[in-house]
Amino acid sequence: MRAQDFAGLLLVSALPAFAAASPVRRCIALIDAPGMTSFQAEALEREAPGALVFEQAVSQGSAVRPSGASLLTSQYLQTHGMAREGHSLSTASITLAEALEKGGYETAAFIVGPALDAKAGFSRGFFVQDFRTSISSDSLRAALEGASTWIVSRKETPFFLYIHVESPVEESLDAVRSLRKSLAGRDCILVLTAANGPEGPLLSERVIHVPLLVWHPALKAGRIGPVVRLVDLAPSLLEWAGLEIPETFQGASFAPLAEGRLSTPRYAFSADGTEASRPTHVSIRGSGWHLIYNKSHGESRLYDIKSDPDEAKDVQEKRPDVALDLTQRLMRHLRETRSSGGRREQLSPELLKELRERGYW
Repeated sequence: MRAQDFAGLLLVSALPAFAAASPVRRCIALIDAPGMTSFQAEALEREAPGALVFEQAVSQGSAVRPSGASLLTSQYLQTHGMAREGHSLSTASITLAEALEKGGYETAAFIVGPALDAKAGFSRGFFVQDFRTSISSDSLRAALEGASTWIVSRKETPFFLYIHVESPVEESLDAVRSLRKSLAGRDCILVLTAANGPEGPLLSERVIHVPLLVWHPALKAGRIGPVVRLVDLAPSLLEWAGLEIPETFQGASFAPLAEGRLSTPRYAFSADGTEASRPTHVSIRGSGWHLIYNKSHGESRLYDIKSDPDEAKDVQEKRPDVALDLTQRLMRHLRETRSSGGRREQLSPELLKELRERGYW
């Protein structure tokens, strides 16, 4: 979606902020706009102040389909296996919609774009399902009008609304205004994010560094600096709703971070490509470093994203200590999250030898 077309919708969530959050059965609206940049999203925040802006939100992949699956299941690609067309979500993967539905929420999904196919399991947990594969202004207008009608019909029962819009299209401002009017006056948590950023090199900072803005009626607006992952969003929403977080979720709630409580530093992990149902490229993103590992060739690249946000220069030879530490963390993550029956992740003999010499194995 175009940034200016979201502005009206976001204005309804600029509600008075309070000191702390408590588990209240608020309605939840999640807007997922793949391709949107952090710059575009923050332009909206200036029009609709009151959001928590997560400055280092990281997607779990480069493509819409696997990244969308990670967003909705709080699982990594190597676990949920939704890599490309023809793959379906495992029945063992519990979706955010299923968890909220079980907790008494009415649920609805309005999808514009072909990546999140209802037959592949993306419809699970949604009582109302409006999936439109065509990317056009007419499709978006119809979807938003349908969402507006559905919201108006909701009375006292809390609801979860998920809106997913793929490539930028010429949206109807009238449809957005209609949706904004429908949400006005509701006690609602509104989230704006992008399952993945604009097109770019595989797992590059341009692709995986995504916007994440949360308007929460009981939280003060502000900027959150530490790294968070999109797999952390679903458990955060469930914690705010006072509901149980499924054991299948692999993310960790960032509610303590958002509420100003202590939180341990996070590393973000992303993956893309498949070979025998395994990612071919994986990465680990810290607060200042980003390491991308090509498993097919046993090669890695390290970038100092603070001084080199465009990732033009590989600095692992200058900072082997950082490269080894991130590699060790990445391999541990892959072991802990790979699906059952998978083969052990392989490192190049040279890198494995160096890791062992330094005491990592």
